[in-house]
Amino acid sequence: MKIKNIIFPILLGCLTATAQDGAGFDFTEEEAAADAQLAKQQELQALIGNAPKYEAATHEAYAIVVNAIAGCCNQLRGHKDLVDCSNYPDADTLHKESLEKLLANYPYDASSGQFTEGVLSRVMLSKAKPNMTGDQVTRIEHMITRAEAIMRWFIGPFRFLCALHNHDFQKEVQRVARFIEYTKTEEFKVSDKAYTALAQFFGGDSVPNRSTTAVDSFGYNDQQAYVFYNYFHNRISDQERESWINYILMGGSMRYLYDGPILNLSREVKLSTGPLVRMYVDVRGKKACLAASEPATKLAAYMNTFKRWNERRLTDVVGLGKNAFEQLHDTIGHSTFNRLDALAGESLVKEDADFKHAINTAIPNGLQALLEKDDLLMGLTDYLKDNTHYVDNGNQEAKASLLSLVQRRVELADRALGAIFLKADKIVPRDHPSRQRD
Repeated sequence: MKIKNIIFPILLGCLTATAQDGAGFDFTEEEAAADAQLAKQQELQALIGNAPKYEAATHEAYAIVVNAIAGCCNQLRGHKDLVDCSNYPDADTLHKESLEKLLANYPYDASSGQFTEGVLSRVMLSKAKPNMTGDQVTRIEHMITRAEAIMRWFIGPFRFLCALHNHDFQKEVQRVARFIEYTKTEEFKVSDKAYTALAQFFGGDSVPNRSTTAVDSFGYNDQQAYVFYNYFHNRISDQERESWINYILMGGSMRYLYDGPILNLSREVKLSTGPLVRMYVDVRGKKACLAASEPATKLAAYMNTFKRWNERRLTDVVGLGKNAFEQLHDTIGHSTFNRLDALAGESLVKEDADFKHAINTAIPNGLQALLEKDDLLMGLTDYLKDNTHYVDNGNQEAKASLLSLVQRRVELADRALGAIFLKADKIVPRDHPSRQRD
């Protein structure tokens, strides 16, 4: 007796300590999952013999499936501001998350188009039918049919549609939206017009005509030869050459004023849009470049977009949008979607209101949100053609860059200076004071 009185308290203390420490009673995740699955199966098994609870559980499952799909579609409208849409989940991510949660609770076989477990399973319903009335069976089959139909569309054509509207697609949508916003700014509009005017000016006859006028005016008056040497002296410096070229091209530059022979030319040459040409272009060391001015800086930013949004990129963007739109069109025209529309017209249980809302409101809203993105990409080139000179300017830059057009005129002006120098050399004696210094 004494031994028992000693051992039992010790054993009791050990058990208590073990329980407090938690040692020896840990379960693995697999064991916990197995226990949860067993409990779930036992719960479902109990429903088979209880028709009212079985029907109530079906109502709940039907509503959950329908509202989960409707909720996924509603979430697609959560980022209307496409300029910042990449900060929000894309359609592919939203669909995967929703589908994963649904399948975790309501396993579904895409090949058969039926739920494989739970109260939405037709196999389970067949086991429970003997315990149900005819009305109960009708209502449950009604709900299962609609849950299967919306799931078939959600896991089928809609899944493919969302896969196309993935994160990369959404980032491209954001880029396009931001580019379009840039085209609406004043600095874009001014540069867009200026580029067109500059390309026409330097690609046209204006500079050749000024060059011809200068050479011809010089040849008509020998006195011009003395004026020439008084300005250029016996050797033309680099700065004087730059000054002359800028004068022939556009009447002057932003850096210094040309005060040599005028030769019947104007000192200020303007673009067809109004601004002075010299506000955009300069010549340094016989090389064409953009001027050191605010308008030229904005023009440079505008021209940099040609590298990102060139003809190939525009074609790819439009193609991306068309591909997504075609899938959206197929998704709407798919037989599974047409069946949903037909089923939404029949009402038997209160949850059918959720089903009807999903078909008539949530899903169309989600599809509309995707269509807006598709339209944005598909219409990019047309938008640019209708509202800007960007496409033509980009093609011009790819064919012959603006600075290359200017460079041709630089070389033309330089040749004109050489021709005048040869004429002057024949007219003004070498011992004339104007030729005694460089």
